[in-house]
Amino acid sequence: MALKGGIDTDYKGNLTGATYRFKGLNNVLDPFNLSIEDGWVPFADNVDIDNTNSISRRNGSTSVIATTTAHSGWSNNKYSYYVDGSYLKSFNGTTATTVDVVTPNVRMWYVQANDVVVYSNGIESGVIGGNFSQTDLYSPDFKEETKFGICLEFQNGRVYHAKENSVYCTDVFDLEHTDVRHKHVLTLRSKVTMIRRVEGGLYVGSEEQTHFLKGADILEGGFDLEILADYGVTLGTDLRTTGEYFPESKSRGEIAVWTSTRGICTGGSGSNFINHSVGIVSLPEAKTGCGLIKDIGGFRQYVVTLQGTNTEYNPYPDPTFDINSMMGSGF
Repeated sequence: MALKGGIDTDYKGNLTGATYRFKGLNNVLDPFNLSIEDGWVPFADNVDIDNTNSISRRNGSTSVIATTTAHSGWSNNKYSYYVDGSYLKSFNGTTATTVDVVTPNVRMWYVQANDVVVYSNGIESGVIGGNFSQTDLYSPDFKEETKFGICLEFQNGRVYHAKENSVYCTDVFDLEHTDVRHKHVLTLRSKVTMIRRVEGGLYVGSEEQTHFLKGADILEGGFDLEILADYGVTLGTDLRTTGEYFPESKSRGEIAVWTSTRGICTGGSGSNFINHSVGIVSLPEAKTGCGLIKDIGGFRQYVVTLQGTNTEYNPYPDPTFDINSMMGSGF
């Protein structure tokens, strides 16, 4: 939490100076009601925050690969993967290599499953880094080839994925196959937009609600469903990190971070769900987005971009001043 700013006065109450610590964006309160002591600002375009909670102009970027059709970027800190036109490519820092031919303009999803990478756009899918199969785990009579969906997540040897309103899973350590008796996890009332693991279960977001599946495995006692919020998760904005870098999450170990239709949220172990910006930030309406962790000198920030309309569910317009009319009024 940022330190509060302050206004310094002498013993007669005369202004002698001011200190300021940036707390964040607040576009829900009327801008004229925001004081320097609070540390909020009504708008913040192209700015960044350092580890002293000071605000500064955001740095630029350096071109690495020239492309106009790239999307769906992801990295496991060894290779970066992205879709460029009709090709899924990997990038090692110097050279881009084609991995697969895929349908253009369809978002790709990735997950690290031990030493391999699973990718899927709901149409084409594959495994990079080896054959992750143990075909003797279940009876072959109930086996079928896995047809991956989106929102991939890896937990306890299975890859969980979504197709429309339902969540499915692979066999344990046999990601290329699915047991038809145990592949279906749950079905929700709207499309699934997020699956993220933490200790003790899975956070599952949909277009209309946010849920927590408490449990370790579909077979080991199954899952118990808890509805956490009656608002949804914006597709593509979620990621997994650790509570060590986000003390606001009030959780240890792995946490999920995502953007909902009502603010930026975290989810820790045991359904420890917090919406950190409800009533503070009014977000634009968006169907999809992209989230990433920005790490500068150990100071981590969750950065999200949203794709959609410019309308907000509870907006306050930015203040405007007409200098001519004010002067004409005798100011």
